[in-house]
Amino acid sequence: MAYYKRNEFELSIPINDLKPGMQVCIPRNITYGWNVYTGLTLYKPYTIKRVTPKKTKVICEDGTEFYTKETAFLFPVPEMNTENERVLLFQKIGKIIAALDRTSCKTYIASYEEMKEAADHLAAFYDFCLKTPRKDDFHEQEKYAPYVHLGHSTDRKKSGTTGGYVRLL
Repeated sequence: MAYYKRNEFELSIPINDLKPGMQVCIPRNITYGWNVYTGLTLYKPYTIKRVTPKKTKVICEDGTEFYTKETAFLFPVPEMNTENERVLLFQKIGKIIAALDRTSCKTYIASYEEMKEAADHLAAFYDFCLKTPRKDDFHEQEKYAPYVHLGHSTDRKKSGTTGGYVRLL
């Protein structure tokens, strides 16, 4: 399998070097929405239990099986732990944002001190989100900046809009 490195620290293990008892890591892209790649990779560690004689399949100690043509096997390195922590933080932030989206705004009402502290934390989080926008995200925001969202239209020809967005003059 042709594997394209996602991070500088990744070292591929040649298929012929795979042996029982060997520790390997399998990379998995982290996506969101409709399969949009985040740029983050989760590295799952495995210990090889058995390699088939023709080296077409690898069976791990937990029973997981991988086909060598479809899987990239990487040497475990300490930087993978940091990347895995970034993935967990990304997922945690996403879950919190989704939970806030489902919560009624009436739950935001509290004492002045609590509301001020929460507003300051949210402002800091918002600044964090805007601090390092990715290039593709920036262009996506720029594309819709002169538009106002009016809801989703099922038929673009009837509504005369671009998928629920109307251009401001």
